[in-house]
Amino acid sequence: MGLILSFKFNQKLFGIFFYFVWTGDLLTLLIWPNPVSPPLTTFPLSWAGFILKHTVPLALTIFFIKQGQLLNKNAAWTALKVMLMYAGFVAIYNLVFDQNILDLRYPTLVIERFFGEWPIYVCVNILLTLLWYTLIHFITNRLKLVKVS
Repeated sequence: MGLILSFKFNQKLFGIFFYFVWTGDLLTLLIWPNPVSPPLTTFPLSWAGFILKHTVPLALTIFFIKQGQLLNKNAAWTALKVMLMYAGFVAIYNLVFDQNILDLRYPTLVIERFFGEWPIYVCVNILLTLLWYTLIHFITNRLKLVKVS
């Protein structure tokens, strides 16, 4: 999404990208040690790639904001709807290809195991996502990063 926005800016896509980045990438960097991150000592180049993959989108959203690109007032709702559609697609993909993207089949983080068994931990993750989106929405409004009209 960030690459597309770099060549042709689209307001709705920017809102989706912003919320995806400030949930997924930020939380990925905050969960450390991250179980899906290559170890720095064993695979330093892969580790650097992992870090760049999650920091560059954050920097890109800041760059767009600095360039005067603000979120529209419906960005949170739009991003949430797209996230739910994405999660539905990923759930089917996980079953077909025996994967666990978004931890929809089993928990990979220690903290998720504290939330309970499937589907309880998935419901807790969904509630945390809603809380996080609400927090981002509140902060972006307070920082005046949302278009008024």
